[in-house]
Amino acid sequence: MLEVQDYGRGIAADHLPHLFTRFYQVARADRPAQGLGLGLFICQELIAAHGGHITVASTEGEGTTFTVGLPLLEGAPPTRDVPTVATMTRGDRDEHPLA
Repeated sequence: MLEVQDYGRGIAADHLPHLFTRFYQVARADRPAQGLGLGLFICQELIAAHGGHITVASTEGEGTTFTVGLPLLEGAPPTRDVPTVATMTRGDRDEHPLA
């Protein structure tokens, strides 16, 4: 399981069901829609092609969390615990430069 979370503006509830739709864009009052509206659609397609799923949860004014679940391969080595960036100290980042 992979979660990506921010503490930004959040996404209005009426947009959530459409976020993974091809070409869907969310415009805000302070700026027009940007991009092509393909990023989340492509993410969902790639994840689904690997037998996984992606979900989004958001609260306006509090932030957004995207969660990706992918199946484990039979015979795959056990996963190891790697600290998340949000909980890492400077020393941890030196040990895990890709995190």
